[in-house]
Amino acid sequence: MVKKRITDGTSTSFWHDPWLGGPPLAKRVDASIKEASGIHDQATLSTLIIAGTWNCSHFAMPAAIKEEIQNTILFTRAETDRWTWTISKHGNYTTASTYKEIRQIETPNKLQQLKILRSSKYIIYNQYKESTHHCFFNCSHSKNVWYEILRFIGLHRFSLILKDDWEWIMDNASRKTEMAGVVKACLAATLYWLWRERNDRRFKQKRKNEATLCRGLKEEIRRLLQSIMKELIDNMRNQCLIARLNIRINLRLPTQLSFIWEPPDPGELKLNTDGSVTPDSASKG
Repeated sequence: MVKKRITDGTSTSFWHDPWLGGPPLAKRVDASIKEASGIHDQATLSTLIIAGTWNCSHFAMPAAIKEEIQNTILFTRAETDRWTWTISKHGNYTTASTYKEIRQIETPNKLQQLKILRSSKYIIYNQYKESTHHCFFNCSHSKNVWYEILRFIGLHRFSLILKDDWEWIMDNASRKTEMAGVVKACLAATLYWLWRERNDRRFKQKRKNEATLCRGLKEEIRRLLQSIMKELIDNMRNQCLIARLNIRINLRLPTQLSFIWEPPDPGELKLNTDGSVTPDSASKG
């Protein structure tokens, strides 16, 4: 659901960003292939881009991956590489596109209604009907993962049971704040990891416990945020966030605006109002 739109490649890691879609290349190839490729671990995509076109001829990579790279569009008119929400028409995150995508996933509960499957037992615990909402949100396994990931980024919710709780997560992701970017990354990564875990259990008979899944998910979120977030406003909340996530991000001083109150002209009445703005909300008086 999240993919990098490439321009000059200077801010995109060749090995550790999911710029081709799906897992990063570091997870798609063996260590021997990575070593033989001639592309060092910290290389950016700019290594492979010359004069606005791909140049992979001098690197040793599997033919299928080279073809995939050559078929990736370079947006030469854009200013810099940027992350896009692939299920949205314009590439920007929206709550509506996320909800629509979740509803379209064909779980066994839907397939049973279509008479394709006889049973719709949920593969995690083999007892509840596997609906989309149950798979991603209502299952105790999923709820424990969500609770841990929200706590990881500093959002605390005592219960994740009611519909309002999930609307609260979506609302935090759709705000025009710095924290919303963090929530969007966590939302996309967590949905992907929960669905992959479900598929591993159903089709490969492989399973991770919650602790192992959360460890891998947190590392994925760290890499994603390190790539997409270049700087944050220097305040206590962001300092705590950076320390908690153990990532390196530049802090900039907040912009200060100076205002001067001018008295009204003689014979006129002036009405003063108060307003306040925080990283998460705004209010007026």
